Amino acid sequence: MYEEDLKRIVCLHPELVEEGLVVEQEEYPVRTSQTTYRCDLKGRDRKGGLVFIELKLEAGHSVVYQISIKPFSKKVGSLLQLFGLTPR
Repeated sequence: MYEEDLKRIVCLHPELVEEGLVVEQEEYPVRTSQTTYRCDLKGRDRKGGLVFIELKLEAGHSVVYQISIKPFSKKVGSLLQLFGLTPR
């Protein structure tokens, strides 16, 4: 399986991530003061809240750190605990 396969699965079945999730856009450009990069998926949760999804087949500390410094990340601590990781 590749990340593209995982993206297809989430796009076809967003309820696997969260009930009521709607995927609106793939490869959404996110701009920071220094660069622009693409987030795998952008969508809305069941309450209309903005959701960004970065898909990784293998995630360790470096990937979690990469995601945690992005401007849209608000729940990184919870994600770290969910995957049994701790911030460095």
